[in-house]
Amino acid sequence: MKNLIKITAVSSLLIAACFLISACGGESFVQGKGKVDIYVTDLNTSSKLQNVNIEVRENNAQGNVVATILNATDANGFYQWESPTAGVASDYYFTFSLAGYVTQSATATPNLTGTNVTLNIKLAPAP
Repeated sequence: MKNLIKITAVSSLLIAACFLISACGGESFVQGKGKVDIYVTDLNTSSKLQNVNIEVRENNAQGNVVATILNATDANGFYQWESPTAGVASDYYFTFSLAGYVTQSATATPNLTGTNVTLNIKLAPAP
């Protein structure tokens, strides 16, 4: 009878441990990546701009290039950028370009927790 109680107690602990481990599996808190939601529209018409090119640099306009995304935005003018693992709470310098529009820049600092950072970019048509 003592062995049955021991086996039952150990089995219960193992099952509880499995539930705890599986409950954490779907979360990404430890990955260390923040996200920036980018929306690009035409300054004059508010039309959503598709296929906008985005270049991302560390810290400022002269920083190391982290990413170059060609034709980044979708039909809704949207693109979600994810920072490198070590890049949360660091400044990133974004440059947006599209043929027929004036190139524009913006800075964002992704968060590890909480909501994504949002950039609303309004590109002006080229003169």
